[in-house]
This record gives sequence, C-alpha cells and structure tokens, in this order.
Amino acid sequence: MEMEIRTARRADLDRVGALWLALLHEHAGLDARFGVAGDALQRWKNDAPFWLSDADRHLAVAVCEGEPVGFAAAQRWRPPPIYAAVPEVHLDELYVVPAWRGRGLGRRLAGAVRAWAEAEGAERLRLGVLAANADARAFWERLGARPLALTYTLVLTPEAAPEKRGRLGF
Repeated sequence: MEMEIRTARRADLDRVGALWLALLHEHAGLDARFGVAGDALQRWKNDAPFWLSDADRHLAVAVCEGEPVGFAAAQRWRPPPIYAAVPEVHLDELYVVPAWRGRGLGRRLAGAVRAWAEAEGAERLRLGVLAANADARAFWERLGARPLALTYTLVLTPEAAPEKRGRLGF
C-alpha cells in the first residue's frame, strides 16, 4: 500500500476541505462548544487556495492509494512584542481519517510540519488540543509535547438560545 506525505496541491483542496469539516464535526462531538458553522466548508474553500502560495503557511497531506486521508495545517507564529521574540510555528490542525489511524500517518504529518518549521528557523512548535480529546493528548505526549498553558471557558449565559450565540473560529 502506497502512503505519501507531501505538500498539498490545488487538486487536493476539495478532499482536504471534506477532511477539515470531518475534524470540525469530530471536535463538536467531543465538546458541544465547538459548534460547526453552516458555512464552514465555504469559508475553507475561500481561504485554502491562498494558503498554498503563502510562505507563512504550510499544508501537508497524507495520501494513500492516491487519495488524501489526512492533513496538517500550520503557520508561522510570532509572539506579541511584550515577549521575547522566539520564532514558532503554530500547528492549527492535524487530522487523519479514523479508518487510517494507527498506521503512522499522524506521526508522519507531524514530522512534515516539524521539518517545515525547522527549515523556516522556528525554535518551537505550538499546538492546541481539546481537553476532551484524550487520544490526541496522548498522541502529542508520545511525540514529546508538553502542556504550556491551559485555556478555560466560563459560561456567562447558559440560558442563551443557540441562535444568539456567536461562532468560534473565522
């Protein structure tokens, strides 16, 4: 079985968009605060083509039998000027289709982002994981990642109707 990790191409974007939407739904299943916007896929389709030519972004895909089955999206990140300027890369998302998990694709995607980050002069790779996603936390800890900060949510209006809630994301 042929498995390849490579930089995404324009022809990959429809499939990667579908994978990204699956990731969003998986997150929503783990924590209802991550509701998926009705136009999420359209937003992906609007933005993703620009990521391919943006030197500050990297989009890697895992391709098996000619079909993308996973991806990792990352971007250069710079801290606010009140902190020491340590170049970092933020890994925005990493996803592998459940049927393809356990075959090393996630590790290889993380390695592709790490290689890109090192080539860009980054000293650290930063990422976030849902607190409810024990599998993802264990995956990153096996790769040597350690928690840096915790993000808490304080619900201010639990009785608010869903249509009055703001969206997370872009």
